[in-house]
Amino acid sequence: MRKLRRTAILLTLIFTFSIFCPKYKAKSFAISTIIGMVIGLGAAATAIASLIFLANKEETEDDNLIEQPDGQDEPQKTDKDLEKEALNDRKKPTEIVFILDESGSMWHLKKSTISSFNEMLESQKNLDTKFPAYLTTVVFSDNMKKICDHKEIHEVENMTSENYNPNGCTALMDTLGKTINEMSEINKDNDKNVIFIIITDGYENASREFKREDIKKMIEAKREMGWNFIFFGANIDSNKEAGSLGIDKKYTSNFAATKEGMRDCIGICNNMICCML
Repeated sequence: MRKLRRTAILLTLIFTFSIFCPKYKAKSFAISTIIGMVIGLGAAATAIASLIFLANKEETEDDNLIEQPDGQDEPQKTDKDLEKEALNDRKKPTEIVFILDESGSMWHLKKSTISSFNEMLESQKNLDTKFPAYLTTVVFSDNMKKICDHKEIHEVENMTSENYNPNGCTALMDTLGKTINEMSEINKDNDKNVIFIIITDGYENASREFKREDIKKMIEAKREMGWNFIFFGANIDSNKEAGSLGIDKKYTSNFAATKEGMRDCIGICNNMICCML
C-alpha cells in the first residue's frame, strides 16, 4: 500500500516538472500522456488493493468474533463467583452424609477434627442457595452413633468433645450398610442430591452385619442413581480400600494423620461438596 502511494506521488511530481520545465516543453504532451496513464493505473491498483485489504480485515474481525468465547469482554469470574453460580443452579435439595472415624487411633486428632468440622459447617451455612441442604453426621468405632440426623444445615449444632470422643475399633462396613439403608428411606423418591463423605484413619476390623462385597454392591447401585461417594483415608492404601467398596478413585485421597492433615482433608471435602451440588 505505501509503495503504491509513493509511486503515485513520484509520478505526479515528474508530470508537473515535465510541463513547467522549458527544456522538456516540446515533449510535455507525450510525457504527460504516458505519465497520466501510469498514474491512472497506479491509482486503480491502489484502489483495488485498498478494497482487498478492507475486505480481509472485515473477515478477520468476523473470525475473531466467532472464535472469541462468550463473555470475553466481561470481567473474569473468580472461583467464588463460579461456586455461587453452581449453587444457585442446584435443581433439588441436598443430603450431606458424613461418616467419620471415631476409633481410638483418632484420639490425637480429636481437637483438630472437631474444629475443622465446625469450620466446614459454618462455611456450608453461609452458602446462598435456592434449595436447602440437610446434614447427617455419623461417627463410628465398634458401633455407630448419629450426632446429627437429617437436619437442615442452618439448624445443625457444632460438634463438641462430648459427642466426638475417639475410642474402640473400626466397624466401617456396618456403619456404611446401616447409613445407606437409612438414607435410602429418606431419599426413596430420589429427589435429592446425596453426597457421602467417608473419613477414616485405619482398616476395617470390627463389622459383624455387613461384608465388604455387600457394601460394594450397595454403593455401585446408589452411584447409578446419582449418589456421590468421597473417601479419605490415613495410614492405609486409600485407592485400594475405596476401590474395594466401589468408590471412584477420582473421589479418593490420602490425608496425613496430623492436625494439619485433618484440617486440609475436611477443607477439601467442603470444596468438593460445593462442586457436586
